[in-house]
Amino acid sequence: MNRASMCVIAILAVLAAPAWAQSKIGFIDSNRAVVSTDEGKAEYQKIMDWAKAQDDQVRGRARLLEEKQNQLRSQQNVLTDARRDELIGEIDALDTEIKRRSEDLKKAFNQRIEDFTKRMNAKMAPLFQKFAQDNQYAAILYLNPQVIAFLNPGADVTDTVIALYNQTYPAAAPAAPATPAKK
Repeated sequence: MNRASMCVIAILAVLAAPAWAQSKIGFIDSNRAVVSTDEGKAEYQKIMDWAKAQDDQVRGRARLLEEKQNQLRSQQNVLTDARRDELIGEIDALDTEIKRRSEDLKKAFNQRIEDFTKRMNAKMAPLFQKFAQDNQYAAILYLNPQVIAFLNPGADVTDTVIALYNQTYPAAAPAAPATPAKK
């Protein structure tokens, strides 16, 4: 490059630097945002309640399995061969059922979380753009603490976007409990 071209590039770089220095960049923790909105909290709680109910059922089957295993151990010497074989078959069937049910529940749980996250992100993504434009941000980036060496706390706009989401998509108020009729 000739000397004149280098001077022009240097001048442009110096003139552009103040404009870049004044550009704001924000970061958002989308995982926290999704489960911290009013709607997200309610939906996430529904998933967790479903998972607990499913887990309780599996635990009940596991207790039954344990009872049958204990029965086999304690009565091993007094059981007839037919009853021992029947009990072993029941234990094997319960063990297989529990393993399959656990795998199915894990897949179903992950699918519910993925669907929930997709639904929430579809509603949240336009808010990122609106927030950035309204507040003159050059970029809103996803927060990944493992990659970022330093982050000014003021650059994390997650709480502001959560508030914007709650304002844009107000969660339905829970139904009031029925009051008994007065006699």
